[in-house]
Amino acid sequence: MTVTELIAALGRLPADARVVLPHFHGGFVDVVSVHPEPVRRTVAETMADAAYEGADPLAEAPFAPDETAIVIDSE
Repeated sequence: MTVTELIAALGRLPADARVVLPHFHGGFVDVVSVHPEPVRRTVAETMADAAYEGADPLAEAPFAPDETAIVIDSE
């Protein structure tokens, strides 16, 4: 989803509606931040693998991002 698509989707909803994310253990949690982050595409080997990854602060090799994504984050 792009920022334009997200804005369009949100624009069809009530402006005062709460924004939440599904919680790993069930239920929902509040969105607490929206920020840009450099990412690169990964080679997903299983359905559980993430399609993108960010910089690993412990990696010795330099991080070469493919693009900057907008992260909607919770707690």
